Amino acid sequence: MPGYRGAYLPTATASWAGMNYILTGVNDVAYICVPDGGGGFVWGAAASEATGAPPTGAAGGGLSGSFPNPTVNASHSGSTHAAAQAAAEATAAAAAATHAAATDPHAGYLKENDASWLDLTDLGETTLHTHAGGSHPDLAAHDTLGLATQAELDAHAAAADPHAGYRLESVAITDADVAVANKDGAAGTASMRTLGAGAQAAAAGNHTHAGGGGMNLLKKTANQTINAGAGVFTDIADLTFPVVAGVDYAFHFYVTFQSAATTTGWKAGVNCPAGTLDFWAQSDVIANGAAGVATHTERHNTVRDDMTLLTATITQAVDLAVRIEGRYRCTASGTFAARFANELAANTQLVVQQGSWGWWF
Repeated sequence: MPGYRGAYLPTATASWAGMNYILTGVNDVAYICVPDGGGGFVWGAAASEATGAPPTGAAGGGLSGSFPNPTVNASHSGSTHAAAQAAAEATAAAAAATHAAATDPHAGYLKENDASWLDLTDLGETTLHTHAGGSHPDLAAHDTLGLATQAELDAHAAAADPHAGYRLESVAITDADVAVANKDGAAGTASMRTLGAGAQAAAAGNHTHAGGGGMNLLKKTANQTINAGAGVFTDIADLTFPVVAGVDYAFHFYVTFQSAATTTGWKAGVNCPAGTLDFWAQSDVIANGAAGVATHTERHNTVRDDMTLLTATITQAVDLAVRIEGRYRCTASGTFAARFANELAANTQLVVQQGSWGWWF
């Protein structure tokens, strides 16, 4: 019969499963010929019938969908590793959920969207700048807190003297500064003064202390030749101080001097404006020595520029000393001065020495 093919099986119980056969044509049918048990043969049922169409039906195994166009099964439910794949996906999902829920999953770091940090790398820094109390204050908060803005800091750094009315500590006070300062001489007036003579000379009352003044020190800075005239008193430079009416003063002077010749005499005293004066004065009348003697002179006086003029000096070309100390109740403002006089006119032999000193208050 055209279109039919046959196959022989040796026994009636033999299986034809797995036998290879080929069908060609639209109506080809394959039949199986098997023994009938009585020595003959019979034809078995048809194994398949070719239709010429592609396969149809649901796909299985590692495929999803239906034939003729199945797809790969995304769940791998038909594969041997489907369970392992599902377990791995579940573990990853749980870890992602834990990470997302954490406040800061990276210990020691800050999240970029956290307002409590500011990246300063563009300013040359290599670490983060943090605020324990929260985010960096805005400009309004800066003003409230009294904090300077960057512009204010830049202006401060660039200014020669950013503090109006003040003076940089590193800038020296010049004579011009003193000249333009208040120098009216009034007691108690805040002023800039200089020591010594001049329009800006310090005057009594320029510097005061509540409850009483402190000690004011005097020291002679250079030798001074005494030759104002025969027996004429002259102020000892550097051993003077200003006085103000109505103020009481105490004073002490230690005057060191030399005479180039024993034949030149001298005298010493003090001078001051009107007021009540009294003082003690001691002086050498013997040569210097190690042993104590009872022949130094000592006197008390209440008169200005008053001492008996000596006509000789006990020894020449050595340091001798006069000490004068006392109190003064001033009734007229002016200058209080230690004074010295030479016995002879135009004589250069008598010199008050540098380092002579005194104090007053």
